[in-house]
Amino acid sequence: MKTLSSIFICCFLLVATVVSAQQFEKDSFVTKRGQLDITFVGHSSLLLTYNGSYVYIDPVSTYADYSTLPKADVILITHEHADHFDPKAIADLKKESTILVLNLATQHKLGEGIAMKNGDAQQLTPYLYIEAVPAYNHGAESAVKEPREERIEVSLIDETNLIFLEDEKSEKKKGKRKPNDDKREMHTKPPVNRHGAALYGEQSPPHREEEPIPIPIKYAAPKKEIYHPRYRDNGYVLAIDDKRIYIAGDTEDILEMMELDEIDIAFLPVNQPYTMTPKQAANAARMFNPTILYPYHYGATRIEELQNLLQYDKHIEVRIKQLQ
Repeated sequence: MKTLSSIFICCFLLVATVVSAQQFEKDSFVTKRGQLDITFVGHSSLLLTYNGSYVYIDPVSTYADYSTLPKADVILITHEHADHFDPKAIADLKKESTILVLNLATQHKLGEGIAMKNGDAQQLTPYLYIEAVPAYNHGAESAVKEPREERIEVSLIDETNLIFLEDEKSEKKKGKRKPNDDKREMHTKPPVNRHGAALYGEQSPPHREEEPIPIPIKYAAPKKEIYHPRYRDNGYVLAIDDKRIYIAGDTEDILEMMELDEIDIAFLPVNQPYTMTPKQAANAARMFNPTILYPYHYGATRIEELQNLLQYDKHIEVRIKQLQ
């Protein structure tokens, strides 16, 4: 019996040593029913841990040895580019019960998983509600014809096992807001963010009169390649407990960001010509005002510039991690 115990302890310490040797940064957040940890693996690769469940975003073997990390309960893939989609990393993380969600193009390449398109929503697990949202480059608006299928909303689990929050605000955070309410309001008066700042028009934000109006900014050369055409790739909004997390994927500061609601934590990509400049990322952040903003996918960009651009937006905390 002592021998078996010794073997178990040695194996546990070996795995713990291997994982800790990779030295990932991590932030922790207290939620209503537990704790959410976000591990910053690298570039666009993230690990979300909630009460013993593991959700991986765009795992790529360049940034970690995934064979040493805990098996995935959920894997989310935004699109098929090699710095976001790695079949080997997926294979290393998968177990029999793993739920794999991808955009349609990536699902066709891999030949497995649940395909979601922009506008789809699913209750993947009792703790995770997910929405697929647009992610694309400016100039990509007419590159692909808009799919004609209507929005799909399905549940993969028995709804009797779900945990529903009591108040209306919490219901909203779980993606239960009434459709088209915000759109009807936009036709009657200038839209404002949750801090009362006008998103466009003559009204200025109360905290800084000279703050630029958040509308899409096109910085790349006119003949640039469309790396991310409209309707192909996904961003994701995750509702985990009482936290709403926006994973933007590869995108620019698109108008659809104005529809994002009560985002607690956001990840925005910053590296032209593929995604955004720091000025575009600041503009994007002002469209929906996340409580905490993590720039990611930023490569050689001088990411401190984004902090400077948002220094007067006191309601947005910019946190810089090793996500080059």
